[in-house]
Amino acid sequence: MARRAVLSWLPLLVALGAASLAWAQPAPASSDTAAKAATSVDALTVVAPKKYESPQLQALNFVRSHGAPTRMLGQLARWTDGVCPVTMGLSPDMNAFVSARVTAIATEIGGPKAKRSGCKPNVEILFTDDPQALVDKVARKQSAFLGYHEASEAGAMAVVNHPIQAWYLTGIQNDKGQRSIDVPTDNMASALEVSQINGGLQAMEKLSRSAPGCPDSHFKECRSGLFVNVLIVADAKALDGRPIGPVADYIGLLALSQSRSLDGCDALPSILDLLSSGCGDRSKPDSLTDTDVAYLKALYRTNLDTNLSVQKDQIADNMARNGDSTPHH
Repeated sequence: MARRAVLSWLPLLVALGAASLAWAQPAPASSDTAAKAATSVDALTVVAPKKYESPQLQALNFVRSHGAPTRMLGQLARWTDGVCPVTMGLSPDMNAFVSARVTAIATEIGGPKAKRSGCKPNVEILFTDDPQALVDKVARKQSAFLGYHEASEAGAMAVVNHPIQAWYLTGIQNDKGQRSIDVPTDNMASALEVSQINGGLQAMEKLSRSAPGCPDSHFKECRSGLFVNVLIVADAKALDGRPIGPVADYIGLLALSQSRSLDGCDALPSILDLLSSGCGDRSKPDSLTDTDVAYLKALYRTNLDTNLSVQKDQIADNMARNGDSTPHH
């Protein structure tokens, strides 16, 4: 084997030797060759410098790609009532683990706490072998859980196209504490039933009328978006074999914020990269990233009664200023 290896390298070594000899003893150039050499330049490959993005810009791009505005108000939403998750479809221990993890994340990022252990669920996490059948049933029986939609949009709202997917019932709260729920008038009965089930907005009045804001201001809305209920459906078959820890963290991010897309791949990593179709061979996080945590903390501490662009700028500034938008390893 060693002899063959040496023999296989011989042609290359001979070529290198010949090249070295030719470099040491150049042949005299003709006048035509010399003239051509004097007027020609070898081809050059120009490599553009890598584009630099400041921490502020990286954070802003992350917020833009991860923060989805609500349908009615057009602003980011968050929980104002205590987060009360319930998980079904796994073993009792696994159900308890996922719910506890969502609660722990909510506590870590400064989200509102449920007042008591026997709280009424407002985050339903359902593992099932047939997610489409489950969501179709929700659409028939309790369509408000799928979020704001007109009757003609019900079919599109109920489509399952990801292993883990979330639907958000949102509302509006103004600076006087008045609240409304984001539902069309013809869906009011369903919305009322939702409020009675989850206990999130027990004292809502005039649900079909949006809470008034301050129309005289160009930057301040005097209203902010809020979550009333979050329904999360997980495909148990598609997730079979995956560790429960990363799955629970993925669910936790969906429970506490509404993402614009589940298929993106931002420069800053996110737990959403775990199931994203846009990240290719990039390594997948095995837990919430530092950027995820920074985003959630900023979302829950930033004043959200401004317009969407101001909200995003303020959240990104908060992330960059606190230095939390670096990847988690």
